[in-house]
Amino acid sequence: MLMQIATSVADTMQDLMVLDAVQPMRARWYIYMKTTVDHATLVSKGITVAGRYIQLQSEVRQDRVHLVKVTLRDLPLHSVDNETVLETLGEVCQITSPVRYSNVWYQGRLTNIQNGDRYVYMEAGDASKLPDTLHIGEFVSCVVKPLQLSAYKHCGGVGHHAFDKSCPVREPDDTVDMVEMFRGHEASCPICTSACKVVLSRI
Repeated sequence: MLMQIATSVADTMQDLMVLDAVQPMRARWYIYMKTTVDHATLVSKGITVAGRYIQLQSEVRQDRVHLVKVTLRDLPLHSVDNETVLETLGEVCQITSPVRYSNVWYQGRLTNIQNGDRYVYMEAGDASKLPDTLHIGEFVSCVVKPLQLSAYKHCGGVGHHAFDKSCPVREPDDTVDMVEMFRGHEASCPICTSACKVVLSRI
């Protein structure tokens, strides 16, 4: 089983040298990668063992830098080199990985056929600075990044909204707790239906 997992990781990453160790422990398998970038790549892609696709769970230490994957689309493979891509991105943010190519998935397995997309890894805060489109060379590339990276306009923070208690500039006295308000409505409203209560229970 150990070699099957190692082979599956090599197939997904197209390189066995990025794998540091595979360890069975307490009825679970732990896969250790040599870099946080390769760790993030493997978690996002998953592996296929004995014909079965397995989505991996990440247990990276919380004190490590939060890296996110940013994909660049609509760039001709043979017309724009990676140096130009890195130079353009470097003007906006700091890149923590080389430019890599996305491949086509077929019947649950990653093939060697490129689909035209390129991707890099960077810190979440830097990724939020990137626009949705970016001029790279003579072409306009579509920038795909995690949706939760949009910055909240009042504090510039990433990954939260106005009602989030983690916001550093949130004013508790002026912010309405919508969840508690709706639950109070449920308790006091004389015509509140059971269907309404089901919806409220999901908040």
